[in-house]
Amino acid sequence: MGISQNKMPLFSNRSLKLFFWSLSFFFILGDVFSQQSPNPSELKTSNKQTHLAIHDILGTWVTADSAKAEIEFVKPYEGHIQIKGIKHGVGDYYFLCSKDSLNVNGTAPNWPPYDCTLNLTSKNTLEIYFYQFFYTGYTTAVYTRKRD
Repeated sequence: MGISQNKMPLFSNRSLKLFFWSLSFFFILGDVFSQQSPNPSELKTSNKQTHLAIHDILGTWVTADSAKAEIEFVKPYEGHIQIKGIKHGVGDYYFLCSKDSLNVNGTAPNWPPYDCTLNLTSKNTLEIYFYQFFYTGYTTAVYTRKRD
């Protein structure tokens, strides 16, 4: 005569339901956060053809926070705009420019490269998104035009 064995299920119905509800929650939560803040590669690619007038950006800008740190946009030589006052990696940020406009995406020499995207929200307010190649996050700094 054979011995009968009761096989217990590996997972109960309750634990499977809890697992799938939790998994669904994390997917939905992740989708909400991804919609609220674009990842750096989206920032860079979506602004590939975006330009600002050089005269709107040249000059000194001050952080909007209490630190009041200064940066300056200068044109050191033809074809480039440079941010003085921010150093990530081994050098300053540079932007390609034509006669009267610059591309909003800039980079600082390093490996992996440091990148940034300019967003002129008003004549006197500038947001800069800083990010690095291969990374998913970014930081934002808000600047106001320095009054002379």
